[in-house]
Amino acid sequence: VGSNVTAAGDVDVAATTENPDDASDRRKIDSWTMAGAIGVGATKTTTLTGSGAGAFSYNAINNTTSAFISDRDPQDTSASAITTVVDSGGDVHLEAVDRSEIKSDSGGFSLALGIGLQDGAGSLSVGASISENEIGSDTERQSVTAFIDSASVTAAGDVRVGADFEADINAWSIAGAAALAGGKDGAISLSGAGARSYNDIYTDVLAYVAGESQVTAGRGVAITAVDDSYVNTDAGGFALAIAGTSGGSVGIAIGGADVNNDIHNVVKAYIDDSRVTANGFLSSSTDLDTLFGDSSALGLAVGATSTATIDAWALGASIGASVGKELAIALAGNGVGSYNTIDNTIHAYIANAQDSAEGQYDVTTTHGGMKIVAEDGADIEAVGFAGSIALQFAAPGVTIAIGVSLAENDIYNDVHAYVDQAKVSSASAFDLITHSDSIVDVYSIAAAVSASFSLDAVALSGAGANSFNTSNKTVRTSITDGSIVD
Repeated sequence: VGSNVTAAGDVDVAATTENPDDASDRRKIDSWTMAGAIGVGATKTTTLTGSGAGAFSYNAINNTTSAFISDRDPQDTSASAITTVVDSGGDVHLEAVDRSEIKSDSGGFSLALGIGLQDGAGSLSVGASISENEIGSDTERQSVTAFIDSASVTAAGDVRVGADFEADINAWSIAGAAALAGGKDGAISLSGAGARSYNDIYTDVLAYVAGESQVTAGRGVAITAVDDSYVNTDAGGFALAIAGTSGGSVGIAIGGADVNNDIHNVVKAYIDDSRVTANGFLSSSTDLDTLFGDSSALGLAVGATSTATIDAWALGASIGASVGKELAIALAGNGVGSYNTIDNTIHAYIANAQDSAEGQYDVTTTHGGMKIVAEDGADIEAVGFAGSIALQFAAPGVTIAIGVSLAENDIYNDVHAYVDQAKVSSASAFDLITHSDSIVDVYSIAAAVSASFSLDAVALSGAGANSFNTSNKTVRTSITDGSIVD
């Protein structure tokens, strides 16, 4: 606050969560959580055996990454005269970079084996795995910001303000349970396995010039906000139950898997209530060319882009088998659900003119063109498979197999490039572009097989799959409220 910086060369202001000399050295959580249990019993009398294993993994990152030149005290938001001045004989670069990563593997595996040598036997096995991962949350959002606020900045070269967010969540959650029982007079096997994976990204990615700032560049001005969030998650629940006896037997296996992923980011690049003048052309760079095309032809570039991606797999399989001479019952059921949402706000704009005199402009390029771009490339790929097999042998009996797969995927992005209440003058072409190109690719599959291998038996099976997908986006380009574009 109240600073005065004069430099013969470049002025670089940077904040980053990665090692500038090694991109692989980044803010990372690497979690591995596993649980296993085995229960074995064998007696001459009635034998009961049980085992259970559960794994829970919770990981959270919530960063505040900011690179800024400002005359505004964070503890005092009231406006004041500009006293922060930066004068550079080269370029002025402000860059905030967050490349957070969470890698989480969790699993719960259980085995129960019961043997009744002269009597009946029963076994119960339960396995569970839950993985929850957050980069920011709905109650406490993460932020990546680069900005010039209530300051005067002059550069002989370029002025670049960039916020770059590249988050990765890779989560693997697997549960398995097996119950085996064998007895002379009777046998019961029960197994259950469930896996869940919940992943959230809530981040504000902002790059801007605001607060009555005065920015003058000898070359060009670029303001960019980039979001490249990625969630890759796999969840699986697998259950096996086998019962065998010379009497009656029951084998029941129930499994399931559930994935729930949400990305809710705000990505904005803008000039608000400030005067910006670019007196030349931007120096070409690969990152600017990716967003704007040939950036060397531009004097001013304002761009917000998001390529948020969710890749989710939910898999489940259950097998129930029963063998008996008197009565055999086999039940198998499995259900999976995949629920994924991308709901981002992507805005690029120039807004809220100062009280300019007649013939004056708020944002001006004296040589190059001007381009404002808001771009969305959200993708969701979801695969769900639930399979059940119920088998019965020898004795009269019943087999029932049920498989259910549910999927719901939604994209609700708001994409807007605009000029609102501002006076803009471009020496060359003026481009105002909004682009949205999203993909929702879903496979929801369920299968059930029920088979009885005896003369007097009933075999029932049922499978159902549902996929409900929505792409309900708002895509706008506008010049409004008395704006002037020359």
